Amino acid sequence: MGFVKVIKNKQYFKRFQVKFKRRREGKTDYYARKRLIVQDKNKYNTPKYRLVVRLSNKNITCQVAYSRIEGDKIMCSAYSRELPRYGVKVGLTNYAAAYCTGLLLARRVRANGCQPHSPMGRFPLCAVKLLSNCVTLLRFKTWKYCALSTPHWFALYFLRKKANAK
Repeated sequence: MGFVKVIKNKQYFKRFQVKFKRRREGKTDYYARKRLIVQDKNKYNTPKYRLVVRLSNKNITCQVAYSRIEGDKIMCSAYSRELPRYGVKVGLTNYAAAYCTGLLLARRVRANGCQPHSPMGRFPLCAVKLLSNCVTLLRFKTWKYCALSTPHWFALYFLRKKANAK
């Protein structure tokens, strides 16, 4: 069998469908997003909350979000650039600032009354990314310290996995 020349002619480009803009830019993994935001069928229009953690060179952002058809809604957020108000002047992207930002978000969720009401008295939360770095893991620790009951079994799994690796 010989090689066949690949012809990308007019008919090929007529049927070609471009991917979503955020997929082309590499910003959104729709395969992972679908599995992250799909809620159980028996929960009837109950939002599925998730903790969003974004790290940049100058800032740490923590948000509690849920998904809607129109787009994602942010319930509560905290930024490390707000920490100078509370006495942390420098090092706004280090480990200690990550702890303080997570603590600030957890306190806001409790104090501002934006904690969702669930029949079990728990705050159902799922992680956006697998906990590969210690800064993200630290956010889940702060949630636990603020008595926000979250199912963070995946955080414990990664702690055990790292302990077994050593």
